[in-house]
Amino acid sequence: MESKGARVAKAFSVASWNVEHFRSQKVDSRVEDVIGFLGEQSPDIFALYEVEGREVFDALTTVLPKYTFHITEGSQVQQILVGIRQGLTAFFTQKTEFRSGVSL
Repeated sequence: MESKGARVAKAFSVASWNVEHFRSQKVDSRVEDVIGFLGEQSPDIFALYEVEGREVFDALTTVLPKYTFHITEGSQVQQILVGIRQGLTAFFTQKTEFRSGVSL
């Protein structure tokens, strides 16, 4: 029987956000919003969808040094940025279909 106030250990946490057209022209205010969200959630792994432009990647890697980052590369303008808390082991891959823009 579990006592009052007992906590269950978390395995890991994941945050996911479609930031909708997250691009360099909007970097300053949007990055602050995203950083605030990630700070509140403190996820072990997060994914940001519809990232456009290297400036966003550079800004986030600068202000979130405790994460390792990966970004998809494809013919589309919008990419997926994944952050993984340092100390976690992760394997990241991207299917050829995603890079080529082929829909399955």
